[in-house]
Parts: sequence; structure tokens; C-alpha cells
Amino acid sequence: MKSESATDTRMNSGPPPFGFSWRKGRLVRELDQTDTIVRMFELFVEKRNKAAVSKALDAEGRRTSRGSKWSDVGVLRTLSGEAAIGRHFTNTTKLGADGKREPRPRAEWVEIPCEPVVNLPLWEKVQKLLEAQRSGIPVPRQSVSPVQVFDGLLFCVCGSSMKSDSDAKRYRCPKCGTG
Repeated sequence: MKSESATDTRMNSGPPPFGFSWRKGRLVRELDQTDTIVRMFELFVEKRNKAAVSKALDAEGRRTSRGSKWSDVGVLRTLSGEAAIGRHFTNTTKLGADGKREPRPRAEWVEIPCEPVVNLPLWEKVQKLLEAQRSGIPVPRQSVSPVQVFDGLLFCVCGSSMKSDSDAKRYRCPKCGTG
């Protein structure tokens, strides 16, 4: 007799990755979570920091599958997993002689195809950023605002230093308002 989980909507390979569920042995996208995955990838390219991404997702009201707040570990699992590009793997670890889990050779992994959520160039960009972080190579953050090349160099007729507007289209004097 088959076990209940064999006929159930679950696989015998653990919980599904975020954004997916097991249905009849297949990974199926959870449409209400896929936009969170895309947002997570976009935020990581922008912020380049897992903790900042988890805080941003929480601030936007986005939660994990279990309704919890995001952690940097949860963000890392989602970003580094290949389910986002249509490939999920099981049988990736085994028990070593010491009783601890150790990675299996990739040739022994079992691939379970699923529908991709993010495009391959975005996924690859995130993987390069993650690899650079793992190797200790400093990754410069993207500038949120344009560089103000003349800040502190232009002076108003009143003698005060001119500052750029927040949209960086013009300079104003903070003292007299000339601009």
C-alpha cells in the first residue's frame, strides 16, 4: 500500500521552495507568491544586502509561505535556489559517516522541472552578486540618487553654497532661495 504522502499532493523530498506547492508530484507556482519572488530579486540587485531585502519585503507587507516575516536566510534560500528559473533539485545531500549532512555530487541530484518565475539574466546577475559576497569581493552598491558634481562648488550672490534639488535638475541657495 502506498503511503499517504505518495498519493497526497506532497513529495517525499521536503517542503516546496517559496512560491511553489506540490500537486500530484509536480511543483506548481503559487501565483500569489510569485510577485514576491520577482520583487525579492529586484530588491537584491538594488540593495545588494539580504537583510535590507528582508526588511523591505516586510515593510511592503510581503510574508513567507507560513505568514512569517522574512529573514536574511529565507531571502538567501529563495535567491540561490534554481526553482525561480524553472529547476528544483532534490536528493542534494546525504548522511556522512559522522551522521552529519553533506552535499552529494551534482550528478546524483534529481531535477524537478517547474515553471520559471524570473528571467535568466536577472537570476544570473543575482548569482554573480551572491558569489562575490561569498568570496569576500566588495560589491559596490548602486547609487540611489545621481551624483551632484557641483555641490559645494557653486556659490550664490549672497555668498552661501548652492545645493542641488532632490531631483538634481537645478541648484538652489538654501539661505536666500535663489535658483
